[in-house]
Amino acid sequence: MPSIINSDDGQTSGSAGLKFTSGDDGVLKIQNNGTDALTIADTGAMTFAQQPVVPVPAFRGYLSADQSISSSTETKVNIDTVTGEGFFDTNGWFDTTNYRYTPQIPGYYFVMGNIRTGGTNQSVQYVSIFKNGAQYEVGEIQREINIVNVVVSSLVYMNGTTDYVELYGYITATSPTFDYASNSATCFFSGFLVRAA
Repeated sequence: MPSIINSDDGQTSGSAGLKFTSGDDGVLKIQNNGTDALTIADTGAMTFAQQPVVPVPAFRGYLSADQSISSSTETKVNIDTVTGEGFFDTNGWFDTTNYRYTPQIPGYYFVMGNIRTGGTNQSVQYVSIFKNGAQYEVGEIQREINIVNVVVSSLVYMNGTTDYVELYGYITATSPTFDYASNSATCFFSGFLVRAA
């Protein structure tokens, strides 16, 4: 026999307010003012009247000053700012002291980074996503030019507790730098949750 509970008055009659119904078929329905808002089948499959809005963790930060580095040495990019126009850290998981993102929801994250290289006599330039201190993905350009933008992106699984990602760069040049050049779009790091695990 179906059971009905009205949350507005606790009675089993009427259609106002929020109502929970469970039928002999094992289907649970949650209604709002007589309209199905959510149906849960006996298999556990859920059907929503409207697609629920689920907040997605995301970040976008940038290097706020030129960073001098050693030639031919992988160096972490000091992404130190996650505020301002177009920059954010929705859940506060980006560490602007250690320049890393440590998400607290396990899942698959799309991560992207860009560096603008500076220095003279440049011959090799690349940018890398590091996961837990080890190189994970590389974007590389080998050009003899003194200013280059290098981009990298990847899908990265993170366990939601200890896994973290960082942005690294590498330049073979005389007096190499990661260039801020008074522009927050030159060296940046961003990412968001694509699918929870």
